[in-house]
Amino acid sequence: EHQASYFKEKTLYSNSSDEYVFILKEYDESCVIQKISECIEEGAKLLEIDGYSFKLIAKTGITFNDDGITTAKDIYNKARIAADQGEIYQSGIYIYNDSIKNEKVLFNEISGSLKNAIKYNEFYLVYQPIIDLKKSEITEVEVLLRWNRGKREPLGPQLFIPIAERIGLINQITKL
Repeated sequence: EHQASYFKEKTLYSNSSDEYVFILKEYDESCVIQKISECIEEGAKLLEIDGYSFKLIAKTGITFNDDGITTAKDIYNKARIAADQGEIYQSGIYIYNDSIKNEKVLFNEISGSLKNAIKYNEFYLVYQPIIDLKKSEITEVEVLLRWNRGKREPLGPQLFIPIAERIGLINQITKL
């Protein structure tokens, strides 16, 4: 109960039926994180209602507005970007930083471009020989997938393959 009372005097907004925003004008970062962790831990206890078991999943996105320059919309968007991290059905606390934003922007750019890349056959293979230095001969060939993005910055497969897998396009790429 002391966790809930910590937030009682703070400003609380509801954006939807399952999303809430706390605005804390004065805070201690470590104290906020600790209190939210305690709330998540308390809420994670198994609930039983009419013979059904339930467990609360709470993904918490936090942004600290130390510079005081950003708008309320920017603060909200940063907290949402942070909350989108981690596994979908797993509770957690995620703190916004610029690298999270950059990853999200890159994910959106790649995932948005992959369908067209498949449609316009922008993928190609590169063959890299593997040489046995003792025998001075090619013993194997490694096949590497590349994406011709035209004038856009090239991306390695370590970036676009996991995204293709995540959004369900990897089989279409494999068939090329």
